[in-house]
Amino acid sequence: MNNTKEAIKHAELGTVVGSNDLSAAKAVNAANYSEVNSNSGHGIMAEEALTLIDRFMGRDAEVVGRSNVKNGADRLVQGVQIQTKFYSSGKGCIDACFEDKSYGGMYRYLNSDGTPMPVEVPKDMYDDALNRFAGKISDGKVPGVSDANDADKFVKASCLTYYDAKNLCRPMTAQSLLYDAATGVVQCSFVFGISAAAAFIITIRKCHSVKLALLSAVKTGIKVFGLAYICHILASQFARTEFFASMCDIASAIDSHGSAANSIREINNGLSLASGGTVYSVSTSVRRFSKMLRVGFVINLITLIVFLIPDMVRVICRRITPGEFCRRILSLICGRILATVFASGISVILSSLMTIPWVISMILCLAGACIGGICGRKAVEKIIHRIKNKPKSKGIAV
Repeated sequence: MNNTKEAIKHAELGTVVGSNDLSAAKAVNAANYSEVNSNSGHGIMAEEALTLIDRFMGRDAEVVGRSNVKNGADRLVQGVQIQTKFYSSGKGCIDACFEDKSYGGMYRYLNSDGTPMPVEVPKDMYDDALNRFAGKISDGKVPGVSDANDADKFVKASCLTYYDAKNLCRPMTAQSLLYDAATGVVQCSFVFGISAAAAFIITIRKCHSVKLALLSAVKTGIKVFGLAYICHILASQFARTEFFASMCDIASAIDSHGSAANSIREINNGLSLASGGTVYSVSTSVRRFSKMLRVGFVINLITLIVFLIPDMVRVICRRITPGEFCRRILSLICGRILATVFASGISVILSSLMTIPWVISMILCLAGACIGGICGRKAVEKIIHRIKNKPKSKGIAV
């Protein structure tokens, strides 16, 4: 039974490590748009948060503004192209949608049929934005619209205030905590499923009892979900802090034209796709990877400590020997390394298959990490077994 528990423990470790790697990839966005790194990141975080809210409301929504298409939409909701503007005033939100006066001052964001795209603004600035847009219509600056009373057809109040958007970029605020908690639901739900499946398979092979296997699966799934979920939130919150921004950045030490940078690009893009992101250039991938390493180091260190605490208690209470404790530490470290290697290897393969849905990519990366954790334990066991059974050299009689 102890062997079964050990095998399940390493399956748990591998799955959590895989989840941590994906969480670190996702936390890069929080780092890039945090208040300590960006003055305008709250607008982008507002787009992400509003899209997440729409999805939870059952709407088909996605962020499309990252393609940098000139005068393109920021968000696509139920097939409608939307501009999202979060400036410090309603007037500023609307003025950002119009060309400079030297170019005519016309409304810039038009659909393919020439109709204006709606613009969503902070709900606390709606009235100011509406009046400003009505004035622009009266000035003839909105193509195809002449009645100022139609302004409410094109200006929409979002469900976030300007204060909410700013707090999305700050650590330990209600808004950022809620956002990180929401983004972790999907990923950690699959973590539950994969770890539970692994525990079921391991237990049924050892004990041949469906009841025990189901009980083990549920207990393992809940345990791994909780740890992965907490680590996901901690990763994104940590990425918003000044301490994170001040940590050593290895990006400047990597040659963006070398073979190492190309390998980093493959790993970064694979993990990015698996966490629901997109692909990036070599130079951007190197910068993102450096941030992923910083986040990943912290949360994986926390994970290892959590997994070591029970064994630390056992060695203090003399339930296991110091030698057995060292073996378990080595086994956990090896499992952690192989979990990352397996997940990264799968991500590299998936980065060349961009047609695969991100959910499938995420499942495959998590499954690979789970297998890597189990393989780490087996590798240590084989090494120790060989050392113990190594034949002793016999002395030569003289």
